[in-house]
Amino acid sequence: MQFAKLLTRAVACAAAAAVAAGCGGSDTKGAEGGAGGGDSAQTTAVGGTLSTNESGYVGEITPIAMRTFSGDAQEASAGRGVFLKYNCVGCHGGLAGGAMGPSLRDDEWKFGGTDSAIVNTLVQGRPAGMPAWKGVMTDQEMKQIVTYVRSMRSKQEPTWFFSPTDTTTKAMFLVEKGAD
Repeated sequence: MQFAKLLTRAVACAAAAAVAAGCGGSDTKGAEGGAGGGDSAQTTAVGGTLSTNESGYVGEITPIAMRTFSGDAQEASAGRGVFLKYNCVGCHGGLAGGAMGPSLRDDEWKFGGTDSAIVNTLVQGRPAGMPAWKGVMTDQEMKQIVTYVRSMRSKQEPTWFFSPTDTTTKAMFLVEKGAD
């Protein structure tokens, strides 16, 4: 495990050094308590010196803002079930963060992120891979997916991985936020 962490950091440093060399400079942000914040360390890599913070990441880490969700948490949970039932995970990833399909967790949507735009995407599909679900999903299931998407990045987001009663992944993905 330690070897894997070391190898990952070495590869990240080498890649960052190559980018810095290609840009004609080196990135030392945070080395002197600047934008990187916290304790910083200098890491020597091929082509220059890079800064890493206490977590071992190169550069600045910006947390993603949480959203406010005022919808029905049970409908969001049902939407998570629909997301799994129709294998949306296959393209959008386990927690909809993106894979070969786009992330549903961010705020930038090519075809619009309004409720009606999401339903239109589900009904009609989209070029380059999104299938049309009209006649496959019910209107209720589509509304539940919209509610699930709206709950993402909120405290009410359902994060169970396989099913709401799954106990095999409970240590990694909680059924409800704050549950034991």
